[in-house]
Amino acid sequence: MNRITSAQIKTAIQAFLQAQYDKKTEKEQKQREKAVTTNQFEEAEKLQTYLDEMKEKYHPTNWLREAQKMAQHVQVGTHISRGNHPSSRGDNVRFQRAVTHDYVGTHTVQSVLLDANSPRGAIDLPVVSFFEWQVSETVKMRDLIAAHHSALTGCFDDDLAVSNAIQQTFFDCLNNQFTQANTHERNKQILWAIHEHEQYHTLVPLHPSVLTHEFYHRINQLRYSEENKTARENRYKKTAEQQTYISIVDLAAVQLGGANSQNVSQLVNKQKGKHYLLPSLPPSFSASEDLSISKQAHSIFDTKSLNYQSKAILQALFQIIETQYNNVHIREARKAILDDLLCHILGMAMRIQEHRPAGWSREYDLNLAEKYWLDPKRAELVGEEDFKAGREQTDWRSDIERYFANWLQNLLKQQFQEIAQHFGDSEYLEWRKEMEAAIKDSQLLGQGVFA
Repeated sequence: MNRITSAQIKTAIQAFLQAQYDKKTEKEQKQREKAVTTNQFEEAEKLQTYLDEMKEKYHPTNWLREAQKMAQHVQVGTHISRGNHPSSRGDNVRFQRAVTHDYVGTHTVQSVLLDANSPRGAIDLPVVSFFEWQVSETVKMRDLIAAHHSALTGCFDDDLAVSNAIQQTFFDCLNNQFTQANTHERNKQILWAIHEHEQYHTLVPLHPSVLTHEFYHRINQLRYSEENKTARENRYKKTAEQQTYISIVDLAAVQLGGANSQNVSQLVNKQKGKHYLLPSLPPSFSASEDLSISKQAHSIFDTKSLNYQSKAILQALFQIIETQYNNVHIREARKAILDDLLCHILGMAMRIQEHRPAGWSREYDLNLAEKYWLDPKRAELVGEEDFKAGREQTDWRSDIERYFANWLQNLLKQQFQEIAQHFGDSEYLEWRKEMEAAIKDSQLLGQGVFA
């Protein structure tokens, strides 16, 4: 920032004003060009007069003096009053991170952003855009103003006194210091009791717009980045490299400012008023989430615990089988329920792998295939070379497929005793095929269950 020169600043100012002029007169410039090419000289002259007036408006001397008036109304901050109500005229607050305690709060967000609004509405926001204009790749105009950079001298007007006055007004606007904070009748208030004095503190919560904007940006980056989009699309392509992708569920949104989000603040307007909400709920714990395995059990598919844990999904499967219809929708619904059942079982297997210590299966009568499956870390222990070799060299995954198919087949025969004969070899092969596909998907994704 020390290498910034006055000439560089003046060039940046001119570039900003040219960009503003082009943005505001784009339509009229095109209309004038068309009028000239079609020999509509009177119309072209009218448009040229308008463009000349706008050019004069965006002349550095004229615009910067007008920007000084804008800055006198604009309030910058990290926490804004209008986030609670767009008609609020309370003060915004800018936290400088000069907080002495270690409590985590909205003021601790690491961001270089600043928000701004004005009681006069969007008419004053161009000066905020000016503050955010890049003088160099790493330096914004507001960085120079906040630092009282020496190169700013004489950059805002040919009259040095006027230039200094404009610079000071910009500095005061960005610094946003006040001796007496003002609230407003439309701001919310919380009365906090001071018992020892039988009095109350009046707390006025402000909208942390910088935090919500950072949150909004990061959520969108996670959801809509090209990398995430490609990874999501590749999950259906067998030949593509499988990468993890992010899905965010239970995401709600609230709209601030209605159709005029620009009246709330500049950052809110960049989001079109849309703010994401995540559920703020305590975690839900259940002791029954882990599969209970008896030491005498030969297979987890012989345990009552698995049947109980899968009760809701199995009931859905029973209901879909009971239907008298057999069309593509019914078959797709059955396939979806089977997928849920397999995900459920593999999820329980993964929790066993992660939560139980390596070698826990030594004390259990589980068949060897399920020991390979559920206790993979045992292969890394000293003295378990035979276990490791067996896990790596035998086709124990086929045994898992058979155990699952037998388990589901027997459950269905018990549930539908009158039509038990309908569950024959073709159905058995279907259940086994589904487990085989789940195992392959798990391997492709590099998940721990069958990795």
